[in-house]
Amino acid sequence: MTGKDVLKLLRSLGIPEFIPEGGKTGTEKGGSSFGQINSDVLISHAFFPEHTLIQEHVHEQFVICFVRKGSALQIINGREYPVKTGEITIILPEQKHSLIVQKAPLDITEVIITDYKKLKT
Repeated sequence: MTGKDVLKLLRSLGIPEFIPEGGKTGTEKGGSSFGQINSDVLISHAFFPEHTLIQEHVHEQFVICFVRKGSALQIINGREYPVKTGEITIILPEQKHSLIVQKAPLDITEVIITDYKKLKT
């Protein structure tokens, strides 16, 4: 999936866009927004209320997730990784992963690299 494909998908889902420097996040009920850095890199801001469960899924992108505020249990390929404010997780393409938000809302920023093969060069 190319950067353009990911943008098209996010737009089709009705996820609002922002100018990356603006750093828009979700509302108290949760939400997300995204912006394009270049043709292969997107940045996404998401906010999830406490006790939210993001079901296990996979995707083709390389994702760097920074926890801006809150804590969660990140499950990657069946292993549990507790994460909290200021920490980063990296999710490789095709890794099964899910997220369980803990006792407080979770505010995250994700850098989504659609053409991760370019990282090797």
